[in-house]
Amino acid sequence: MLLSLSLYPYLIFSTSLEDANILSASGDHSIKVWDAQEKKCIATLLGHRGSVKSIRSHPTNPDLVVSGARDRSFMLWDLRCSRGRNGKLFVTYLFCCLEPNA
Repeated sequence: MLLSLSLYPYLIFSTSLEDANILSASGDHSIKVWDAQEKKCIATLLGHRGSVKSIRSHPTNPDLVVSGARDRSFMLWDLRCSRGRNGKLFVTYLFCCLEPNA
């Protein structure tokens, strides 16, 4: 199944397909969760302060996601922990680890 993300105006650096959802990481510091059947964004993961370069879900629990960004941090997310804002779902991170300045 092909899902066009052409309506999303930022460069996408990483994607991950999990069941019926696609995760995209991009240069606007966010991660989007896309419904592959409906072809629409169903949640946004906010927290990074730099371009998100990598995302991966847990091998046996797709609700757990880890991401890494240009801000030298990685974050652990649980997609079951979301809140609504203006009719959209937003997910906040469970854990953040910043790499110390070299």
